[in-house]
Amino acid sequence: MKVAVIRHGIGREANRIIPFLENGLYKELKESIDNDFDFYYLYRKVDKLNSTRTKEHGIVKTPDSLDFETRIEVKLPEKDIYIDFSSIVKFDIYKDNYNSFKNLFNQNYMFKEFIKIVNIKKYDSVIILRDDILITKYPNINKLLSYSKKFYVTSYLDWEGGVFERFFICPTNLFIDLSNKSEALVKKSMALGEKLHPFYLSGEWLSYATVKKSNLKIWPCNIKTIRVRLGPKLYNERHRIRFHDLRELKNLIYNYIYSRLLRYFYLIILRKEI
Repeated sequence: MKVAVIRHGIGREANRIIPFLENGLYKELKESIDNDFDFYYLYRKVDKLNSTRTKEHGIVKTPDSLDFETRIEVKLPEKDIYIDFSSIVKFDIYKDNYNSFKNLFNQNYMFKEFIKIVNIKKYDSVIILRDDILITKYPNINKLLSYSKKFYVTSYLDWEGGVFERFFICPTNLFIDLSNKSEALVKKSMALGEKLHPFYLSGEWLSYATVKKSNLKIWPCNIKTIRVRLGPKLYNERHRIRFHDLRELKNLIYNYIYSRLLRYFYLIILRKEI
């Protein structure tokens, strides 16, 4: 199985995370004998952060990349890649002049540029992780990779109305679809002819909608991460299931049960073939 490992971001405190990554997840991947990995660092340079939402203000140091990573630096085009968010969204939920939504478009642009540069279709699956997270807990990585042939593999925690997206593994074709998820929302708004609630422009919701449209299922499992803010400051994920959100709870339970049942039938078929 050939896998692309794509670490991506703007480098906030990324150098502090590298030792944990190199001696944790990356070490396990490199020791895997069943899979062939290519490692990439997809980076966009940002000199200074001034975020109202995350309360981060300061200089962002240019991060390093590991010796075995292929570093790809993406620059935003001079032509504006954004849209008039006020024309499709009912209100600016974060009160940051729609910068949080712009960041989503920036991320999608980076992924699309990556797909132009790298022959992504030579890979069976991709591992996607942000460069500002510590991955503190995850199941056997080889098992997760085997599930990723048919599933979007991620945490069962912190879906925030959609699905967890800061660390996931999925088939290559789904990754290509996810790189266009923000454009899909714009088309939906135009088709409806009305403004949408900002909930539907969140990365979590757009990822969930894209996975659902692909006819693939989600493999939720016990993955935990910690975000590292500029400073550095550790920002613990809530590590919660939102039981009060009945739609999210339904989606989680359905995907959890369905993925386990499907795996059971796969094992029966494999035993018969053997």
